[in-house]
Amino acid sequence: MWIGGNGREADSGRGAVAGADETGNKGVATFEDNMILKFTPSGKFLLQIGKPHSSKGSNDVANLRLPAKTFVDPKTNELYVADGYGNHA
Repeated sequence: MWIGGNGREADSGRGAVAGADETGNKGVATFEDNMILKFTPSGKFLLQIGKPHSSKGSNDVANLRLPAKTFVDPKTNELYVADGYGNHA
């Protein structure tokens, strides 16, 4: 099972909606859900792709940025991630 988020931090004092994003752009919320997690059906953690609070901007190839959708190809068992909300890499 894969889970991910595409939320923005609302108010932490670290660049919230009225503050600045991770690149210093004022008025933009920070991107906190820069990862997708994999678990077994029983809940055992298996894998993490990306790191929280670590986005380097829209061309970051190490972290996700507001992942929107995941799909696992049942034939190949490969994960596909739609990451276009905040990442263009």
